[in-house]
Amino acid sequence: MDNQVAKIILQQIGGRRFVAMTGSHDFINLGNGLRMSLSRNKTSANRLEIIYDEGADLYDLRFYRQSM
Repeated sequence: MDNQVAKIILQQIGGRRFVAMTGSHDFINLGNGLRMSLSRNKTSANRLEIIYDEGADLYDLRFYRQSM
């Protein structure tokens, strides 16, 4: 897949409004999904991966903390 999946995911979660509300940044195209860095939050997660499962037509979300 190309970056179309990543663009659609970002559009469906709110696009620029989502970015403004969450302070997310460093968007990375994963081919079948999108990875982003998150601003500081209660859960201490600093990364979010949204992966499209084509077979089930669903998204898998993975919040995690990645240390540098």
